[in-house]
Amino acid sequence: MKKPILILISLSAILFFLPNISKLKLDHKLIFTSMDKIPVLPSTPYDYSLRKAFNQTLLSNSHSGGYEVEVPEDTTVLPIISDHAATLGRVLFYDQKLSATENISCATCHDNAKSFTENKPFSDGIAGLTKRNSMALNDLGWTNNLGFSWSMKEESLFEMIKLPLVDENEIGADIDELIIKLENTSYYPDLFSKAFGDAEVTESRIIEALRDFIFSINSFKSEFDQASGENFMAFTNNERIGAAIFREDCATCHVQGKHERFSNTVEETFTSFPEFFNNGLPNTEADLGAGEWDDRFKFLYKIPSLRNVELTSPYMHDGRFETLEEVIEHYSEGVVQTNWTHEFNTELPVGGKRYNQTEKIQLLAFLTTLTDHTMAHNPKWQDPFTAVTSAQDPDLIIQGVQIKPNPMNDFSIIEIDNPNNHEVQVEMFNSNGQLLRSLEFQGTQLEINNQTFEGGTYFIHLIMNNKKVVKKLIVL
Repeated sequence: MKKPILILISLSAILFFLPNISKLKLDHKLIFTSMDKIPVLPSTPYDYSLRKAFNQTLLSNSHSGGYEVEVPEDTTVLPIISDHAATLGRVLFYDQKLSATENISCATCHDNAKSFTENKPFSDGIAGLTKRNSMALNDLGWTNNLGFSWSMKEESLFEMIKLPLVDENEIGADIDELIIKLENTSYYPDLFSKAFGDAEVTESRIIEALRDFIFSINSFKSEFDQASGENFMAFTNNERIGAAIFREDCATCHVQGKHERFSNTVEETFTSFPEFFNNGLPNTEADLGAGEWDDRFKFLYKIPSLRNVELTSPYMHDGRFETLEEVIEHYSEGVVQTNWTHEFNTELPVGGKRYNQTEKIQLLAFLTTLTDHTMAHNPKWQDPFTAVTSAQDPDLIIQGVQIKPNPMNDFSIIEIDNPNNHEVQVEMFNSNGQLLRSLEFQGTQLEINNQTFEGGTYFIHLIMNNKKVVKKLIVL
């Protein structure tokens, strides 16, 4: 007698037999992966060269007038980006297959319309909220890029990408099983071949492709950059005066293109442009900043680029400020005394800079000139899955199907949006298209125990009324 696979359904329980599968093995795992969408990509990849983008825009401008701006003095230090690798990185960045639950992607917390950040103080992870506000990803290829995350613990973007990729509360990927998922898609083998010369999927290649994509993101078409070529004659009077206030009070820290890696002693660190800073917010033991990895830097945080700052609210590492007006008010009136106040007294006196209302308006006017409004609409940085290429009309796809946990340990739960308890049909096929079993149920969850079977690829079809969805089942 063949062994049954027990499937528990919410509010009911039934036996799900697979009569055509034999040779059950106890060490197999089940991996589900979505088959709803494939990316739509141009036949010739977009040009992702950061050096070319820089040469075509910023180098053609004089940057005169004495205004400080983040500009790399030596363009040879800009990263070399492969168009095919960045294309692969774009697909990976937006693909929910990377996450353990297949319902989030890198783009979930890094929205291109928000300069690749998120409009909430903390992001929703797999198990709960993240610890800090999601940082913007624009211009990481050249501004303050020798340390990443608010704590600056990771010294390379490669390390920074891997951190959320495998973090249990973020992407939560098991790299070995993620590789199997990607290998078993219709599109990744070709994308990896174009990017790296063959179809092999590795952790290093996944991260390299994501790195090239992220490094390519730039905001070189801001009003500031365009005006700099004409000695800022296009600036309004408020923008011009605001730039002077910024140069005097803010540019010491917010010109990351000139910063050097922090040195080994606190004293040496503050003799050059700092890459991290305490901006007069009240200290809280809930977040030690760089103090997590070096006690000398307790309550210090990375200084982010202000390019596209108009788009990246909420602000600060804990997302406490909703608007730029609130940020300016903090630097004007809200600076509190901390253990770092004496170190930054010149740049940030206790109590703040005490701007009058006109100066606040002028500083805000200048900050908005740093926005590149074209970036969010550039197709090379947009979601390649939104153009939809499913064999089905999107309106005919069952929504809200999730697998938790994914990959499976002892069991996985398949969740489906079915508030009215419609009848759902489940069909399971092998890789040859042979129907192995079908059943019907009513409910919102299926709990599948890990009664594993012969290794191979299987397909589960869920059908509800006139809607359906397909999940790929890989048995190791």
